[in-house]
Amino acid sequence: MIKVYKGFKVVAVALSLILASGGLIACAPTKQEEAKSDSKITKNFAEYIEDDVKFSPSVPDYQVADDFSNVIDIERYNLQGELKQMLKDNHFAVSDEIVYDHFFQIYEHNRYEQIPSFITVDSVLNAFHNQFDFLLKSAEIKKLYADLLDMTERLYAAAEKDYAKLKGTNFDSAAKRNLAYMSVAATLLDLTKDGKVKINSDVKGLVDAELKLINGANGIAKSPLMNLTSPKNEYLEDYSQYKPRGHYTDEDYPKLRKYFKAMMWYGRISFRLSEDDEVKSSILTAYALSDKETQAKWKNIYDTSAFFAGQSDSLSPLDYYDEISSIAGADIDYAKLDKLSKANIEKFAKNMLKRNHAKINTMPIYDESIEPDRDAATVGCRIMGQRYSLDADVFQRLVYREVGEDGNGARRMLPQVLDLTAAFGSQDSGKILEENGNFKFKNYKENLAVLQKKIAKLDKEQWTTDLYQAWLYNLKPLTDDSTLAKGYPMFMRNIAWVRKNLNSFIGSYTELKHDTILYSAQMMAEMGGAGDDIEYDDRGYVEPAPVLYARLSALSNMMKQGLKNRQLLSKDAEKNLDILNKMCKTLKDISVKELENKELSEKDYDFIKEFGGNLEHLWYSTFPDDKLSASLAYENPSMLVADIASSPDGVLTEATGALRRISVLVPIGDKLQLTQGLVYATHEFVVKPSERMTDQEWIDVVRSQEYDSVPNHPWIYSFYNESNSLNVVYGEDE
Repeated sequence: MIKVYKGFKVVAVALSLILASGGLIACAPTKQEEAKSDSKITKNFAEYIEDDVKFSPSVPDYQVADDFSNVIDIERYNLQGELKQMLKDNHFAVSDEIVYDHFFQIYEHNRYEQIPSFITVDSVLNAFHNQFDFLLKSAEIKKLYADLLDMTERLYAAAEKDYAKLKGTNFDSAAKRNLAYMSVAATLLDLTKDGKVKINSDVKGLVDAELKLINGANGIAKSPLMNLTSPKNEYLEDYSQYKPRGHYTDEDYPKLRKYFKAMMWYGRISFRLSEDDEVKSSILTAYALSDKETQAKWKNIYDTSAFFAGQSDSLSPLDYYDEISSIAGADIDYAKLDKLSKANIEKFAKNMLKRNHAKINTMPIYDESIEPDRDAATVGCRIMGQRYSLDADVFQRLVYREVGEDGNGARRMLPQVLDLTAAFGSQDSGKILEENGNFKFKNYKENLAVLQKKIAKLDKEQWTTDLYQAWLYNLKPLTDDSTLAKGYPMFMRNIAWVRKNLNSFIGSYTELKHDTILYSAQMMAEMGGAGDDIEYDDRGYVEPAPVLYARLSALSNMMKQGLKNRQLLSKDAEKNLDILNKMCKTLKDISVKELENKELSEKDYDFIKEFGGNLEHLWYSTFPDDKLSASLAYENPSMLVADIASSPDGVLTEATGALRRISVLVPIGDKLQLTQGLVYATHEFVVKPSERMTDQEWIDVVRSQEYDSVPNHPWIYSFYNESNSLNVVYGEDE
């Protein structure tokens, strides 16, 4: 059951609207879907080269003594209550008695205080997220924003010319719609303030009405612009989507807010094939974008964002141009367009519908009792359509309409993040979902089984078409329950660890959704020195996940090569990706040694001790020199929030909170070592559409008493207890 946050309650909506967030949501697949390939393969960005990983788990069984006497330096730890019992039962436990803003903080603290470290997959995944988000943001600031300005100015000029030429013709209202549409985009980018665009008085009322809704960001409403000609299917838009979120709220770069709103406008508004006048608007846009220089700007934006976030799930003006140029000529001919008959337009629309590959509906529409034909209400052309993603595809198929009502007539309007882990193969996720009543919805179980089979058949090429998809591929090993088998360390051979892995998956997945929510001079930090004169055995351990580390290494290198090929990577950024790549390869090698019960070298142990310094350097490298300060880490914590699915009544939200300490008993020689690391705190809740959260709004919640009311996933309590406390004796205390 999804918990409700901020006192939000789901209320009945008379028209039973169905809607989707920017990249997923709640409707059936298109009729043409089965005739199309499952994915559009992005080519020529960069190679994905993954090291082969072979190992045979052979760690002997071991147990912790009742009095913990076989734990190295046990006298340092004051083990009590629930924590002590969890360590005995599961060989690990998670607690949050100390608040951490960043992963590197505990590892640097451990090195200073000679506390054995446990390097978690969470900490490495977070390091990748930091680089991904930084590099996407850098590309947007340094290159894509300027391209967007230029493209918009050119498209506006074309729309202005079209309107002047087509007044009084069959394309009159279509040209007027386009001029208003481009005027909205130009205003969102402040081109009107720069004097480069002057809004035509014929469309000013439409533009002002649309901008009021966009800037209000309050939820679903009729679009004044898209309902210009009273279409058969009323056009509704979810204006709450235009609230800047993710890294687009950075106050140091105000252009990011403008970029977000304009790209959201280009990505969400669809000129539908079912409406003749909107088809005419799309035809005009197709000709405008056929201009060589305009198209070059479009391709720069599209190709770069596609490398990060995947291919568009919508038809584009380029698709339309291929068709219309064969009918009305390669260059726009206003006289020919005016002579196109209704039959010509309908035939054109029919041909374009055959090309449609959309799998995910992002538009608010009425339920099937009012709008039975989803395609007619949604399928169309977008200038920069939002992107297909496998996770959104999964969610789409596990909500109403594709999933029917339960026995009480209730509808599953929002997915849960466990839908994704279950579809990826996690048996435990399926059990949790069934226990919580999800299998009672008609077709849910059957649809989930189909998804599981489909995903299991994906090959490496399909998994690695772009960075977004490859990130999901990197997380997939966390849904594998094979660690329960003999030969793995004892802390991994219990259901609590399986659920810890689900938590790790969700934490990194939340970062992925955060980074891609629109579509997603270097300082060398000092390592610090040791603190105590007393020497403790501080040999640490790496969470054994060699396949994950190998994939993350390949993903880091893919990102480096792809951005380098597009001249979007500085030398410093390239060095940092090399550091991350090398770090992942080392973690992979150490993991294999651990699983095969081989002794680690002194160099391996030194790497584990110094891990925090590497993390710290990678984190600080994402800030310019003039931002470096003692308060930087506190002012920019790792916690973040992302909305991942929408309904008219609520928005499914994933968030990571204050990091939690994990204590793990690991085998070192014939003894056990109590090691310390950090894992994500993950949360899932529903807010009103008008209350979509920014990172800062979420951080304010986490740092207040209000955080106590934010629900945890119920299943984490097999390894987590809020009262768990671990007291460590340091050298100066003895």
